[in-house]
Amino acid sequence: MSHLKFQAMKTSLLKLTVLCTVLLCIGVSAKAQSIDELLNGYYAHNRFIGSVMIKQGDKILFQKGYGYADIANKVKNDEKTIFNLASVSKTVTAVAIMKLHDEGKLNIYDRVDKYIPSFISDSTDKITIINLLNHTSGMSANIGRVDEEGKGLVIPTNEPISMENLVDKFRSSKLKDKPGQKFEYNNYGYTLLAYIVEKVSGMDFPTYQQKEIFGKIGMPNSYYKLNLKDKSAIGYSGIGSKNFVEAKNEFHPSWIIGAAYNYSNTVDLTKYIDDVFSGKLFSEKP
Repeated sequence: MSHLKFQAMKTSLLKLTVLCTVLLCIGVSAKAQSIDELLNGYYAHNRFIGSVMIKQGDKILFQKGYGYADIANKVKNDEKTIFNLASVSKTVTAVAIMKLHDEGKLNIYDRVDKYIPSFISDSTDKITIINLLNHTSGMSANIGRVDEEGKGLVIPTNEPISMENLVDKFRSSKLKDKPGQKFEYNNYGYTLLAYIVEKVSGMDFPTYQQKEIFGKIGMPNSYYKLNLKDKSAIGYSGIGSKNFVEAKNEFHPSWIIGAAYNYSNTVDLTKYIDDVFSGKLFSEKP
């Protein structure tokens, strides 16, 4: 793979999108009033609640909360509000892998079975770490999702599970597609990546990301769910309708560790984006 392709892959892996948090670099000519009017319009029609920060360089151009972090108790969203990052958590896992690659502790072209032998029953000699990163592993194994044929896959429960036991649940599963051939979004792939981080670093994944990523960047309001120290915004369903309904957590976060359930706020996420794209966490080398 060429250096340019490698760099493009790095960039695409680390692009961030989160409904409750908007972090954009825009021109100096952008007007805060126009931004506020736009977001107030979405909020007025129940199309958006959350916290927004727009930043260019070291200058914060716009910062405001919309709606409530807790509707019942009238707690408003602001720049300090902590949100569930959902699948934006995957970018932290990708950063961890890239950091370990940069340190020479693993290689993104390594076979996954070098670290997790016999993780599925089919041949695993063609499944690499990079396949897990870009969702092209070809595995049928997945967590909490249905595949494109509508078939249910492993559904997590509200009971905690260890990495070892989770992998055991999928050892009899098979490949669905040839590795590297087809994109199919896969939560389990990112849980395997978190497991690889654990094996290489000698730390459990929440400890690794807290120490080596959140801690080094200076993100005091960012945590894995089970380590959450401050109250977070309540998630609601019903966007665009007249009534919001509190969304309930249906399973224990250990089932999709590395794939979801990190928490943060807009202040911390601006630091995260700055450090990721400035090369402070890992270098530009292939």
